[in-house]
This record gives sequence, C-alpha cells and structure tokens, in this order.
Amino acid sequence: MAARTAPKRRINNLSDSKNATKVELVTGALFLIGGDVRFIMLDELALACHRLMPDVFSWPEYSWLPNLDSVRVTLVDAKRAGVIDEGNEGRGHTLKGIRLSSLGREWAERNVLLLASLRHRLPEPSRYTKRSSAELAAVAVFSAGMVDKAPMVSRERVIAEAYRLFPERFALSNFPGWPDSARVEQAARDSAWLALSPKGWRIRPEHRETVEELRTALHVENQEGFGASERRQVKGVSQRAVQVVARSLLFKRYSVAPEQLQVGEEDVCDILSVTLESSPETIRKHLESMVRLLETAERWEMVEFLKWMGRWLQERDFRLA
Repeated sequence: MAARTAPKRRINNLSDSKNATKVELVTGALFLIGGDVRFIMLDELALACHRLMPDVFSWPEYSWLPNLDSVRVTLVDAKRAGVIDEGNEGRGHTLKGIRLSSLGREWAERNVLLLASLRHRLPEPSRYTKRSSAELAAVAVFSAGMVDKAPMVSRERVIAEAYRLFPERFALSNFPGWPDSARVEQAARDSAWLALSPKGWRIRPEHRETVEELRTALHVENQEGFGASERRQVKGVSQRAVQVVARSLLFKRYSVAPEQLQVGEEDVCDILSVTLESSPETIRKHLESMVRLLETAERWEMVEFLKWMGRWLQERDFRLA
C-alpha cells in the first residue's frame, strides 16, 4: 500500500474572528506581537493568545490562566499550513522561537480586517496610560465580574484581568511577561470605587455607573469566558470535553445541516487534541475518551456527533496523514 502524503492544513482568509479557527487566531496573534520580523518565544505567544482570546486559549475551569498546550498543539497545524518558521538556534523546536514565514506574512497582508478586529479587543495603551492605576483596577474588577457573572471576584482574578487588559501599567518592571500583583493590589486599595474584603473585591454600587462609563470609554470588550457561576454548576473533566465540542465550528455546522457536511482533518485535530501525524491508535483512543466524557455529561447530541465523526475516521483507518 502506497504511503499517503500528509495533507496540508488549510488557513482561510477571514474578516470576522468569530469564524476563525485556532490556526488563524494563533497566526494573527503572532503577527500582532511582531512575529513578522522577529522570533517569538512560545510563552510570549501563549500569553498574547490568551490576552486576545481568553475564551479560546484558557483552561475551562480557570479562564484567567493561559493554556500553553493548546497553543503548542495549534502551532503544529500552523507549521503544516506553512505560515510559520521555527528558529534555527537554541533547544528543541518551539523553544527556539516562532515567526511568520513568507506565506504567513502574505496571509497577514490579505487579512487586515481580521487583524484589526483582534487588535481592537484590548484597549490602546495611549488611552489607558492617561488614567490612574486606581481607575484601571476598578475597570479590571468590573470586567472580571462581567465574565464570571459574579458581583464579587477574587484578588487573584483581578490581578490577572488587570494585567491582561493593561499590561503596560501592571506588568513587573524587569519581567514584562508577568503581572505585578503588589501594584494591582495597591491600585485597588487606592480606588474609592472599590470595596475590598477577604472574600473578594467588588464595585461599590454608587460608583458602578461611573466605572462602566470609563470601561466603555477605554473600549474594553466583553469576553465569553467560562465563568465562576458555570464552574460551580458543572465540574470535572467531562465538562472540559463539552466545552471543546461546543466551541467547534464543525459541531455548530453539524447541528444545522449534518447531511451537507464534510469533515476536515483540521476539525478532527481541534476537537480531539491530536496532530495530523498522530498514530491511528492515538486518534482512536482520544475519540473513545471524548465519547465517554460526553456520555458522563449526558450530552447525547454531542455523542452522536462524535460517532458520526468516528465513522469518517474509520473509513480512513484512523489516519489523518
């Protein structure tokens, strides 16, 4: 039997980030942090992906923490699409650094609208550097509460959100890739708009409208994070599987018109957390594990979806490459 040629991962031209796959989002984030002209370390890229898209590149139970593994796996597919190059010095693969290839730079030139929509997800530094740290800390509390759907949020949650939204103000001076928790805490204490207690931080009711107006003026957008209220209702690894499938564009299209749908290799990679080079045994095990988790969560429509995808895989002997 002749060896199959590994299929090349597709990367699409888009104007709306809502329709973007992880490959397109990671490629866009890489461009926005200077990956068109320099090598970017994996940690820096993962942080940028989480800052721009915390609902996609975070741990389901902890939406304020970047998921490094999710970015690393996506880079395998980005390399297959030909849009990234790895460094030729240092240790390992992505440890050497990643930058856009000539194809990646060409993709960026064709997708200026997508890149603009990603760039505008965070406030422009020129807007918020004119504001006091106390005001920005209050905006971070408001934003974290909006995502978590909770009137009170933890100190740790606010530190992460303040750093995500306003890194130039709340990063450690000598280590800009890490938040300065002391600076955030002092800013919160200095804010007359906040009430702090050991149980959590919240906006004082009489100042809520003022903080909301400032948040709007700074162009801070809502994020579809997996918040605290949902975490209390559904816990465990089965819910992580539910979130992965629910975010999949393939599942959304399957729910509308399954009879007209075709599976793509990249869809399988995203849902099962595998690469195009994964062995048939690995792909089969990941599929079976996902089915069991969804059965535990009693999401039978998703179980049927994965069985439908499994039949497609079976026809290919569980090989993607």
